[in-house]
Amino acid sequence: MTDERTSRDRCSWHYLVLLGLLCQGFACQQWLMALVFGGLWWWAIRASRPVTRVPEPVEAVLLTVCLWVAYQLAPRVGIVWFASVSNALVLYQLLRLAERAGRRKRYFSAAVAVTQIAVGAQAVFDYRFALILIGALALLPATLRELEASRHGVVIRPRAALPRWREAALLFFFMGAFFVLFPRTHVSTYRSRLGMVHGGQQREIDMGESADDEGDLMVFRIEGEDIGYLRCLALDVFDGSTWRASPKMYREVGRPHSNERDRAVHRQVKVLAHKVLRTALPVDGAVLDMRGDYTQWPILAEHGGAMMPLPLRRPSTYYYWTRPGPLVCSLSPDQRRRYTAVPEVSAGVRQWTMSTVGEGLGPREQAERLVQRFRTEFTYQLGAPVLRSDTALEEFLLVRKEGHCGRYASALSALLRTRNIPARVVLGYLPSEENAFGGFYNVRTRHAHAWSEAWFEDEGWVTLDATPVGESIPRERRRLSLTLYEWVEFVWYSKIVEFGFAEQIRLAGGITHTMQAALTTVLGTRAGLVLAVVLVGALTVVRKLRDRYPRKGAGTSRQRAAFARNFYGRFLRLLRREHHVKRA
Repeated sequence: MTDERTSRDRCSWHYLVLLGLLCQGFACQQWLMALVFGGLWWWAIRASRPVTRVPEPVEAVLLTVCLWVAYQLAPRVGIVWFASVSNALVLYQLLRLAERAGRRKRYFSAAVAVTQIAVGAQAVFDYRFALILIGALALLPATLRELEASRHGVVIRPRAALPRWREAALLFFFMGAFFVLFPRTHVSTYRSRLGMVHGGQQREIDMGESADDEGDLMVFRIEGEDIGYLRCLALDVFDGSTWRASPKMYREVGRPHSNERDRAVHRQVKVLAHKVLRTALPVDGAVLDMRGDYTQWPILAEHGGAMMPLPLRRPSTYYYWTRPGPLVCSLSPDQRRRYTAVPEVSAGVRQWTMSTVGEGLGPREQAERLVQRFRTEFTYQLGAPVLRSDTALEEFLLVRKEGHCGRYASALSALLRTRNIPARVVLGYLPSEENAFGGFYNVRTRHAHAWSEAWFEDEGWVTLDATPVGESIPRERRRLSLTLYEWVEFVWYSKIVEFGFAEQIRLAGGITHTMQAALTTVLGTRAGLVLAVVLVGALTVVRKLRDRYPRKGAGTSRQRAAFARNFYGRFLRLLRREHHVKRA
């Protein structure tokens, strides 16, 4: 039988091409494109026709022109160049399937399919890539084996062409070694399907407005111990109803680049919905140092948080070292005036405040009394009625006594300013959804939170949360299936997808340290040295015995099989020269 098959006789090469087309469809971030490419694959192999006698130089020129056009169109349609070129190769693959190509063209088509799988690996990161990788490891050796057998006119069944366990183990070994040792660089600009939903981080709070549940959009994941309030922005201007951030809050006060990491704790943050955060990088405590896969260097702003000079353009990962607790700093006269400025309040508000704080207490004691009264006499309520903007503070304190966290943070900060205590409103997140398997927190839009900060002498900016549910961070419980799925997803993204040069350095350092410790243990003691000598001697003796007394039949079956295959192949080639073709 010749190497051309009928259209209905599909082999491993057909399925490898299908795998490349599906991977290219998934790279378009749409299931529909994968289904379209799969349907075109089915149509092409059903409509196959005799080999088209197109001169190979002409075909090479046409292919080069198509690739050049795709490369030039890439920036105009907003995609990376290698994805555009891979899309152009889809047409080439379909033509190869439809014309029942010869063996040489099938080799090239298999190389194109592998290229499409490699390109798709830059955009497909979830379980689909794991399935595609398993399929590629099975189909690529089978395709090469079938194409090689077709040189001798031999037909191999697809099941017989699949790789043996030793070959599969060897493939996995080299794949793992390449993944760990080869220099890594992130060339993809993949986007999260979640990151295209929200319009950006909130930048003001109106006490009079109502608030509803923000939903379950996953914003980021954070890993670390004793994670507290994660700040994004602080508001310093109050007009009696609305808090806003003045331009001075974005003023740079430093760069998170310090080697003083003693008594500092480490955090790892994986940003998923980058358009929600915009320029903010959620952090807690006093940040000392930051690292990440961003191209811009973050800054520390006056509001105490970290931010980027420009908005985040893609999901990213960053690490930071921080010292939990108050933000220790001094206030200039201008800052003190700004943080104590407050519009005139009504007599009812002044009387309510005096009945709470009393006389003769220091700033810290006054703040604690206000927080305690909010927590004991007020109610946390989403969807509370809207307040009048001109009397929002008075209506909240004396009438409604219910509302969302923004109302409590706004009221507490305003009341502290009436007592000449510097205060501001902080916006950020309060993580409470801890994964039981991975030890990380899922932070969603519904975990957005607002609280107050007050400045005290010899302490700095101290966190004060007057929201009734903010006395302690409530831990959420999720179903075991969701918890396990999120842990697997976290491991996949943080340990596989985000595995880069920094992780390679840490892995190499860990291996070197382990080997040094093992050598020190073995060679540093007399018993360890004796044990090493005994093991080396035993291995040498076993090898000598195997060479002198080989196992009966060991090695001869493989040698005979190799000789038979070579002899049979040469015999078939001689027959084909004389125009005698073996048929099934």
